[in-house]
Amino acid sequence: MRKRMRTITVAGVPYRWYRYHDHEPGEDRRICREIIVVFDPANKRAPLRLRFREGPQWAIDSGYLSTRQNGVYRSFSLNHPRVIAALITTARGSGWEARRLSAPLVVDDPFGWLLELEDPGAAGEIERTPDC
Repeated sequence: MRKRMRTITVAGVPYRWYRYHDHEPGEDRRICREIIVVFDPANKRAPLRLRFREGPQWAIDSGYLSTRQNGVYRSFSLNHPRVIAALITTARGSGWEARRLSAPLVVDDPFGWLLELEDPGAAGEIERTPDC
């Protein structure tokens, strides 16, 4: 399967990125993962790899991640450039500078980054439901 490369500019820096779905073995079934890879064309040796793994609090389906926590349902589309831009901005704030690094930055389960997005439009649908 060929991955579709996309271009996005964040803080004046052009990046290339793609998203793909894969699986890892689990105890009784395969575990779904969504992988985002972002790199600066000026230094392809230090990409950002974000690996979102489904789990008890997160569902994953074709680039969409959803969760219900504390009575709040949130969904995120990893297909939307504004979500990717927000993740790149968060990674940059956490020290990822592709032009200065010589190795990839791999972040496993960066769901906390999604939950901290300040732009509600980047978060997708938010629905408050009563706690049961």
